[in-house]
Amino acid sequence: MQLRATVEGMDITDRQLTSIARATAHEIDKLFGIFPAAYRRGDTEAGLQRAEVRVSASYICPAQRHHPIELPSTTAVWDGPRLTVYETTQGVSMTQLNLCDLLGLDPENVRVISCFLGGGFGVKGVFWMHTARPRAKATMPNH
Repeated sequence: MQLRATVEGMDITDRQLTSIARATAHEIDKLFGIFPAAYRRGDTEAGLQRAEVRVSASYICPAQRHHPIELPSTTAVWDGPRLTVYETTQGVSMTQLNLCDLLGLDPENVRVISCFLGGGFGVKGVFWMHTARPRAKATMPNH
């Protein structure tokens, strides 16, 4: 099946999108904003040379997306220097640490509550940009 998309008025195929994505990809320093993105262990080339059996294959599959039916949401409430965020997330601590980093707050001043998650299926396990919007919309009160 050939997929097509319209980007800025141009009709392009999924192969063209893949080429664009590969050409514009870049290394990141942190995964989810807090974990080191690079992890290396051992010597791959030496291991392949010593291996009794080597399997080389290429696999191609279309993009797969998992989207829960219920929408993600964020509500941010300031109480003096403290921020409470009500968030549909599977990663409460990760959300807290990312907000601390974005807002320059200490973790003891940021509380994240996930009352009802619904079906996350992994998609609610990361820090999304809609969560960062309280940074732009709400201003930290004066101390």
